Amino acid sequence: MFAKRINKGNSGYFFIAPFFIVFLLFGLYPILYSFYLSLTNWDGLNDPEFIGLANYARAVIDPLFLQSLFNTFFIWIVSVIPQLTVSLVLAVILTNKFLKGKDFFRAVYFFPNIVTAASLGLLVSLMFDWQTGSVNQLLISIGILDNPFDWKNNALFMQMLVSAILFFQYFGYSMLIYIAGLQGISPEYAEAAR
Repeated sequence: MFAKRINKGNSGYFFIAPFFIVFLLFGLYPILYSFYLSLTNWDGLNDPEFIGLANYARAVIDPLFLQSLFNTFFIWIVSVIPQLTVSLVLAVILTNKFLKGKDFFRAVYFFPNIVTAASLGLLVSLMFDWQTGSVNQLLISIGILDNPFDWKNNALFMQMLVSAILFFQYFGYSMLIYIAGLQGISPEYAEAAR
């Protein structure tokens, strides 16, 4: 019924060739070409002029580049560390055998990961619009603000808001990864630890 001999011919390469062709065309080539362009002075119209590492040397002393690095690091610290902490705590809680409705809570916590970043960005942008945003309207109606506040001109607030959006969107995914890891731990280890 089954062949006694394994075919070790070259036909398997035909099955993996489409992946490598697509990867080379749309993955590796653009990366290498972008790196080449980073070593040139090119305006997009004329021929690129090779200048070596001058673009990188200029970027290291550019205050705007350094500020963007700081912003990226700040948003990463403020969003990723709490995200991983909360995800681990929720994963430990939701792997409890005696907890009722844990599948429902897993689905609810994972739901923000399904929502696209563009739709979340649009929603938050509309909520914090300084003229017609619902947050300003609510704060004015309950008397906390007298005039609309321009939230988007406050750099620290916007960094915290972006961090909160990233936290909200991805903590459910991290939680599922932790749950999968915790469920893979043999119960014998937990019994031995007691």
